[in-house]
Amino acid sequence: MKKILLLASAAILAAGAMQAKTADEVRIYLNPGHGSWGPNDRPMATIPYPNLPETGRPDTCGFYETNTNLWKILEMGAVLEKMGVKHENIMYSRVKNGPFPYVKGAADEELYNRNLSEICREVDANNMDMFVSVHSNAATDGTATNYPLYLYRGRDGKDNEGNAGSYDMCAASWPRHYMDEIDPQSYYSRTNMNLRGDISFYGSSYTTTTSKGTFEGYLGVLRHGTPGFLVEGYFHTYQPARHRALNMNYCQMEGVGYARGVCDYFGLNAETTGYIMGTVKDLHEKIVNNLYKYAAGTDDQWLPLNGAVVTLKKDGKAVATYTCDNNWNGVFVFKNVTPGDYTLSASCEGYKDIFEEEAITVKANETSYAKLHLENLEYVPEEIVYENYATPAQPVYLKLADSYNFTQDDGTAFEMQGAVKRTIVRGDSTLVMTDAPAIYLINNKTMTLVKQLSLNGINPVDPENAGSYKSLSDIALTADGQLVGVNNVRCQFDDNQVDAGYKRGTIYFYKWADFDSDPILWATSKSSANFYNADMGATLAVSGPAKDCEVVTTGVTSGSSRALRFLVLNINDNEVVSSHFTEQTLSADGTFTLVKQGDDIQLNVSPLNDHYYILNGSLCAPFEFEPAATNNVDSRVIGTFNDVEIGHASKGLAFFRYAKRALMAAPVYNGNLVSAVKIYDITEGLQNAKLVKTVGTQLQTVINAAKKAPAMGAAFTAAGANVKGEDMNLFLFGDAKVVKFTTAGVEQPVFRGEYAYDLNYEENSDNYIIKFKSTGDVESGKVVLTPVEGGDPVEVMLYNIVKGGNQVYLNKGEYTGKYNWEVVLNNPAIPTVAKIFAYAPAGNGNYCTRGLAIDQNPMSDFFQSIYISDPYGTKGIYRVSPELNVVNDGAPYLTAEFATGNTASPFRMGVNPNNGYVYSADWSDAHSGIHIMNPAEPATATQFFEGTREETGLIKNAAGDALGGSCTSAAFLGNGENTKLLSFQEDYPTGNAGNELCVYNIGANVTTDKAPAVTFPTVSAKLLNTNVEIVPLENGMFVSQIRGTGNNNVGVPSFMYTDYEDNILFNSGNLEDLDGSWGAGLAVSQDLSTMVIATGYPKLNVYSIDWNNNVPSFTLQYVIEGYTNKSSIVNQIHFDYAGNLFFADAKLGAVGIALPKDAQSVATPSKYLFDAGQATGVNDVNANKTVAGVKYYNTLGVASSTPFEGINIVVTTYTDGTHSSAKVIK
Repeated sequence: MKKILLLASAAILAAGAMQAKTADEVRIYLNPGHGSWGPNDRPMATIPYPNLPETGRPDTCGFYETNTNLWKILEMGAVLEKMGVKHENIMYSRVKNGPFPYVKGAADEELYNRNLSEICREVDANNMDMFVSVHSNAATDGTATNYPLYLYRGRDGKDNEGNAGSYDMCAASWPRHYMDEIDPQSYYSRTNMNLRGDISFYGSSYTTTTSKGTFEGYLGVLRHGTPGFLVEGYFHTYQPARHRALNMNYCQMEGVGYARGVCDYFGLNAETTGYIMGTVKDLHEKIVNNLYKYAAGTDDQWLPLNGAVVTLKKDGKAVATYTCDNNWNGVFVFKNVTPGDYTLSASCEGYKDIFEEEAITVKANETSYAKLHLENLEYVPEEIVYENYATPAQPVYLKLADSYNFTQDDGTAFEMQGAVKRTIVRGDSTLVMTDAPAIYLINNKTMTLVKQLSLNGINPVDPENAGSYKSLSDIALTADGQLVGVNNVRCQFDDNQVDAGYKRGTIYFYKWADFDSDPILWATSKSSANFYNADMGATLAVSGPAKDCEVVTTGVTSGSSRALRFLVLNINDNEVVSSHFTEQTLSADGTFTLVKQGDDIQLNVSPLNDHYYILNGSLCAPFEFEPAATNNVDSRVIGTFNDVEIGHASKGLAFFRYAKRALMAAPVYNGNLVSAVKIYDITEGLQNAKLVKTVGTQLQTVINAAKKAPAMGAAFTAAGANVKGEDMNLFLFGDAKVVKFTTAGVEQPVFRGEYAYDLNYEENSDNYIIKFKSTGDVESGKVVLTPVEGGDPVEVMLYNIVKGGNQVYLNKGEYTGKYNWEVVLNNPAIPTVAKIFAYAPAGNGNYCTRGLAIDQNPMSDFFQSIYISDPYGTKGIYRVSPELNVVNDGAPYLTAEFATGNTASPFRMGVNPNNGYVYSADWSDAHSGIHIMNPAEPATATQFFEGTREETGLIKNAAGDALGGSCTSAAFLGNGENTKLLSFQEDYPTGNAGNELCVYNIGANVTTDKAPAVTFPTVSAKLLNTNVEIVPLENGMFVSQIRGTGNNNVGVPSFMYTDYEDNILFNSGNLEDLDGSWGAGLAVSQDLSTMVIATGYPKLNVYSIDWNNNVPSFTLQYVIEGYTNKSSIVNQIHFDYAGNLFFADAKLGAVGIALPKDAQSVATPSKYLFDAGQATGVNDVNANKTVAGVKYYNTLGVASSTPFEGINIVVTTYTDGTHSSAKVIK
């Protein structure tokens, strides 16, 4: 990934500029902080340079600010000279470190660690124009705090600076220095600057006198009359940054950034070359070392590669190399690079070469960044990738339904010691923790108590410590199923904060390897989350598997605000690799406080993000938050649960996955009684939770959750859930009683795609009456009227649409002019494959059906009629209405017509889009051709070919031209004058020997006496089976043929996609997961995104289609089994108008199935123009009907019995079951 730092030139009117100083006139004083290798020069241990036992400090090659500050300053000076500043105009407070060895008390121990007052006098005495002092900052070692701090003499704010220009100098330098590309910053940003006056920052001041006067400030090195600043570039207590600082080139790049800031401020000559800096790290392995605690989730977690070699290439040729040091930072730097496009490659002993070279662009006077990662030669991917909420084994097509039916048992009571405090359902097991303390294991299948888990090794409550509250206060499961527990204890900031009766507290984290093991002490902490006194460990959540996870617990101040912080630990290989506390804003009115949440808070990992958590308690609705990534920063609230019906008292939430959705199960209260369990889809966030309707989840016997004796608190209730295939199990816990709810064995609602049909309208004196039929009950929809003359569409909302006839009354006074109109039905998600239709003609005892077609034209009088061909038994064609009723059940049309044909007469069919006529292919010699049925007059048939049939089946016109004959398919492309009929003809151009794919240009004609306009010899040459189906699209066609199992090959493929110029754009012989096409049935969805094909068994393979310039590629999504006869064939498949799938199985007959899909809206246009005429001036609906009820809907679809302010859709229901809608503004 290309990473380039782009900085706009700083538009700052600087003091230097106002003095009209040129580059060779500017005088700059540079002060590298510190100077010795003593205890006050910030010595810090690192992996390569630990503290030496004899001094307690590292070797002088290790980390000292003395070293790093000098490297930065010397490079800064060198770059300033390149920018035009004269060498003699740059003054350094020192250019060396030492002495060595450092001897405490020696006369020269501070030889280069100069007196600050002396530096101030030197600055002013030499008439400098700018002063820069470079340092690094410190917090608690091992914390993730890391950001720059610019300090100028004076107080906060530009107008309060001690030396004019200082603030602007800081502002010019900040964006040039801020480099979060490889150094993670815990706060601030390139535009949110941390520029402070030293007096305001430290809260006090002193004075120093120089040749320019007496100056007030806090920092001794700034108390002079020259503008400038002291910069703390980063926190060396952030250990990865400290290791980077061991690399001299890395420090030098910090100096380059400072020089650029000076350049921008004074308008110097910018460098004409650029720089590249980056890191090389392990692609998979995290670093685990007590001297390398990193910020969670950042690139610093990965193992730096010592000795890695990075090669910079231009046009494929190496132009420079860099070998990373052995100081555990992985840093590389390329200086003075000519601007342009380059690539980076990397190698390291024991590692594979980089998988793909990194493209990088270099610009003048800028730094480009790159993070490179290599894979170890011995790396083996994890066999199991653990999830906090496991994705259940389910059909890949499964969608979440709008509603489910449950049954419940009578509940099971268990004997347990203590009051229940936490329940966790995982698979077939439930863990129950009580305050005894005790942990119990329940088998969810048998609803039996299996065992009590061991607590051997848990530290007991200390009776001599008033802050030793609970030896085990909460439990959680890691993603890989290991149990984790925590104690509840008062912790203190330090020893000085331990009150009488208390001891210094320690948080203990325990882990059980499995449910048969004793717990081990996993991790400890004395953190008080930066409170003086805090009650730690009240609740617990763990994200990730035990070997690499994030652990979050709470700390609540002992103060009256009861504010809480989160203590976040990252544990890798049983070592705490990083920890921090959150929250800066602390008060009783803050986001996190027991005053708002209650004393019984619970944490859960969010199913929406591995680094998000959900907090709830008896006083608050559940809300999701992201813990801050570093100390003393407020966490981000993501969203709050939006349904108050479950009540604030509903703790014990359970989260689980189903059909690729994140769900929440929650107990529901009715006063003090737990009355039900509900399911919410929270995939779009808690704030957008959507209730999943359930039947059977109301408790038959409610659980009393009224408060008991004060010492016991409220009774415990919680929900739980697990998933088995497509079945859901819910659990409702009330103290030690468990009620189980399940969908297993319960008949579920069947959903299909619904649509409107038979659209028309009429009018009376007051209203226009929109009429339409619906194929099923639908909760909502709308009528959309679009003015013919242009203008915004008018939408009339519909509710409670019923199967069959529906009416909508429109006030005549609100409509004028002519409109095109449509009815839109809002379909819920279809959760699973479900049969919605089956019809088997009488047949011949074994076979009954070979063709199926659907009239997809909304303008047709027979819109959505389904036609079924039976060439076996009674013979003929059946018609199925949109309601899925067989119109001519038992009495097929055209029986006599097809009597002379064979078992492929009638065969596959198509519907002419111009008139709704049904065209049936006939693959017999005696009755060859394509036979046309007008569904309005189905008693007679017309032959498509105007000519004479020969004995072979070939039909010729009066001029003797071959037209066609026996064929396996008839399909249509286009409409009106552009209508074409496509057919695979056995008898064209020669009887019984043609086998050509043909196109007939018929336009508005019904029949033809013309030979095919186009044939496809290249495509036809691969259709050697000759039993062919055709699915035409606008830019090409799918052509399929019968191929048995194992016979899909390039020479004779199951299907091809071709253009209309005889080019094969896709050959299924290259599709490995298609084993054949038994029957050649194939269909493509209206939006061209899905293909279904009958395979070699046959089963139905469902593929997604990706298009690239009319060339498709296919990805198998799922396989539908159980709806076809394995010894049968499927000759024809079609999607209907709403995306339901219908197919002709030779043995089973016509079958319709609903395919899983997300919620969709299906719009049916009317073939009639809505002519509203002129307005009548009538403002109110006045239909001479008896009103049963009125509801008002706002623009969000919210219903009310009284009008809303603003726009209302008024839906009136009449006693005859009809409805009227009107738009009203209140």
